Amino acid sequence: MASALSLSLALLSATLFLASAPATDASRPSRGLGSVCRHTDYPTLCQSALGRRQHVDPISATAASVKALMAKTAQARAYAQRLITSGRVYGMGKGNLKVCKENYSDALANLATSLKNLHSRAHADLLSNLSAVGTDIDTCDDGYKETPGLRSPMVNYQKNLSKMASNCLALATAVKKGH
Repeated sequence: MASALSLSLALLSATLFLASAPATDASRPSRGLGSVCRHTDYPTLCQSALGRRQHVDPISATAASVKALMAKTAQARAYAQRLITSGRVYGMGKGNLKVCKENYSDALANLATSLKNLHSRAHADLLSNLSAVGTDIDTCDDGYKETPGLRSPMVNYQKNLSKMASNCLALATAVKKGH
C-alpha cells in the first residue's frame, strides 16, 4: 500500500514537473508543431496560429487553427461593420461591405459547426463546413471584382483569412489521414 502511494506521488510529481516546463521559443517550433504544419500551404501562418505548444496532433492543431480563424473572422466582421457605419463608404462599396459582413457571419457559424464536427469525429461534415468557410470568405471579394474601379477595403483581411482557411482544411485532411 505504501509503495503504491509512493509510486502515485512520484508519477504526480513527474507530471507536474513536465507540465510546468517552459514552452519553446515561438521562432523555433518543436518537431511536433513543424510536422503538423508541413501539410499546409502556409506553414509559418499555421505555426503562429498554434502558438507556443510543444506537441501538437492533427486534431488539436485543427481545433486551434479553427479558433484562430474564428477570432480573425470576428475582427474582419467588426471592421466591416465600422466601415459601414462610418459614413465614409457609400453606394456599391457599402453594399459590398454588407455582403462581406454577412459572409463573415456565415463563416463564423460554419467554423463553430466545424469544431463540433471535429470533436464528434464527423470528418466528412468537418471538411464540408471548412470548405464552406473558404467560400464564405471568397464571396466577400466577388462584388469588388464585378465593380470596376472599386477597391475592397477588406483586402488585407481577405488574404489572411483565405490563407488561414486553407490551412484549416489541410489540417482537417491530415486528421483523416492520421498524420
